[in-house]
Amino acid sequence: MSEREKLTKVKRNSKLIKLQEEINGVIEEVLEEDEINITDINHLIYPAATFMIQALNEPSKEAKIEEMLSSGK
Repeated sequence: MSEREKLTKVKRNSKLIKLQEEINGVIEEVLEEDEINITDINHLIYPAATFMIQALNEPSKEAKIEEMLSSGK
C-alpha cells in the first residue's frame, strides 16, 4: 500500500463548512446507490479532502482582481 501525502490542516470557516456539506452529500448519495466497502469510502474521502484544501487555498475573485490592479496588469 502506498503512503499518501499528508494533508495540510485548514481553519474552519463558512467556506469550509459549505464544501464539507456538499461533499458529504455526494458521498451519501454514492453510499445509498452502491454497496461499498470501507476501502472504497477511504478512496472517496482522501480526494475530497484534497479538493477542499485546494479550493480553500485558492484566492478569491476579489483578491485576484486586487492583485492584478496592484501589479499593474
